Amino acid sequence: ELNRALYKQKISGRQNEAIVADFFPELSAEAGVVFSAEKEATFRTRAKDLLMPLPGLMDLLAHISRDGLKAAVVTNAPSKNAIFMLQALNLENTFSPVVIADTLPRGKPDPLPYQTALDQLGITAAEAIVFEDSKAGIHSAVGAGIFTVGVTTTHTSTELLAEGASRTVADFTEDALLQTIL
Repeated sequence: ELNRALYKQKISGRQNEAIVADFFPELSAEAGVVFSAEKEATFRTRAKDLLMPLPGLMDLLAHISRDGLKAAVVTNAPSKNAIFMLQALNLENTFSPVVIADTLPRGKPDPLPYQTALDQLGITAAEAIVFEDSKAGIHSAVGAGIFTVGVTTTHTSTELLAEGASRTVADFTEDALLQTIL
């Protein structure tokens, strides 16, 4: 039975290949790919009208745009899901680049996805800030040397700080956070 603790431990932030290997080791690689595709299609169908931005996100993105700052998405989500979520939130033209782990040799928790985003943005790790909600994502961003803020949508503040986040927030409305980064 899948519960929140098991989700946090074995699913959150991980790529499908690793998830399927943990839960269904008897599946062949090909059967795992088929299962993953079906699982993700089900997600897109069920989430269609449920996705909403975290409070304060749109204000933060408007500020980033007004100031001419760069913004990227770095995700372990499958490509179809990443595109779906950006479209569902009307953010498909907001981020460039969108770095999708399954297009790289290694995904999160490896630093490569964030290093790729830095390269594509043409900035250094010292010039970046990351907002991450998964343990794998925290490891990836911190491994790339980027100041990382844990977002407590899936994991607790204590868990994300233990993984290496510099601080945590519940959403993007916290005044102290906005003053720190803007």
